Amino acid sequence: MFILSALNRSLQKIILRLLGIFLFVMLLSIIMEITARELTNNNFDWVIEANRILFVWISYLGAAYGFAKCTHIRVEFIFEKFSPRVQKYVTILNHLLNCCFFLAMAIYGYDMVVLGSSSVFATMNISYMWLYMPVCIFAVISILFTIENITLELMAKLEQHQGAAKC
Repeated sequence: MFILSALNRSLQKIILRLLGIFLFVMLLSIIMEITARELTNNNFDWVIEANRILFVWISYLGAAYGFAKCTHIRVEFIFEKFSPRVQKYVTILNHLLNCCFFLAMAIYGYDMVVLGSSSVFATMNISYMWLYMPVCIFAVISILFTIENITLELMAKLEQHQGAAKC
């Protein structure tokens, strides 16, 4: 468990750094494009495609970071109707279903990467694989984060049962 937690904390730090870098590059390229267009009436066609790739990476890395911090939206008004004991089981079931979903995303995301590797963007001569790769990376990282969350939930449940048995 310690190794998984350490790996996940490192992944979170890497994700935050990448998000900052990608946002900075995206902002810089947009400013450069606007400046060039206004001053020289010249467009950098590659900026639109590069920013599309960066936007997809930012979206999926941000979503993975959200799963790490358990900050995604859930339907609270239904969840709160359960007793605290049932809420624990619902949470674990939710994590297990998320793992299944992420596994499917990883498999089909890999298929998209393979299919995209044979096509290139018109203005950048970069493979479409870079546009599809965040789907696969998001799924794998989210599986790691979700496994840690399941383990923490089960450990809390186990400690709760052991505490009740000791009394």
